[in-house]
Amino acid sequence: MKSYYSTVTKLLGNKTGTILEIGSGEGEFLTYLARHTNWDVFGCDIHEHAGNSQDRYSRVEKRLKEATIPLEKYKWMHSGDPLPFESASIDIVVSIQTLEHVEDLSHLFSEIQRVLKPEGSALHYFPTIEILIDPHSGVPFAHRMDSRARRRGLAFFSRLGIGKYRRYRRERKYDLNRFVGEFDRYIEQLCHFRSIDECLRISENSGLKAKLIPPPPLPPVSWVARIVARFTSIYIRQEKEEFARYRGMK
Repeated sequence: MKSYYSTVTKLLGNKTGTILEIGSGEGEFLTYLARHTNWDVFGCDIHEHAGNSQDRYSRVEKRLKEATIPLEKYKWMHSGDPLPFESASIDIVVSIQTLEHVEDLSHLFSEIQRVLKPEGSALHYFPTIEILIDPHSGVPFAHRMDSRARRRGLAFFSRLGIGKYRRYRRERKYDLNRFVGEFDRYIEQLCHFRSIDECLRISENSGLKAKLIPPPPLPPVSWVARIVARFTSIYIRQEKEEFARYRGMK
């Protein structure tokens, strides 16, 4: 269980209704929600991010069964597909460490706007381009470099003991060349970091009002989120524009 699962869950609120996790991966957070909340949980992920592990699908299926989540509530799809859910059918959409892997964010946000109920909302926890240390390799600025500079940076910082290389060498028997090559390809092919302002703009253009939130217990104000985004992931909460306007008029 990731340390931030309980924080995300508190921000979602322990209500009733339908919740959809986008980018469910191995199903860890989905099963956490099923065990600790009253939400009716659904999940989805794309085949392209299943990685090289051919048994990932069976691992997800096993985890869902252990949490008594019906298998049909987890949907596999392809990149660029519409979300496999009816319009205005979901109360809450949540994603954790997912948006930095989405190539077409406009498409995803438009789909979120479509599947949310009129009073629904979305919560995303993810790193932006402002973060100083690439959260995948643990190497400073690796996500901001071109491939040639990134390979050099990965090797240089790994030799200094900075980043995740030592853990991968110890736990997975990686040598330096394999570590550098794998993370260079991963960042190049599967990561699409964006600035905070670009994420907010895409959200607004998709009909979703967006608000920045720093990780609790920091005060929930946007300028604090912009500062801490250099060091950690932050939250964006979204509401449909028509509902946000209605709440503003009350």
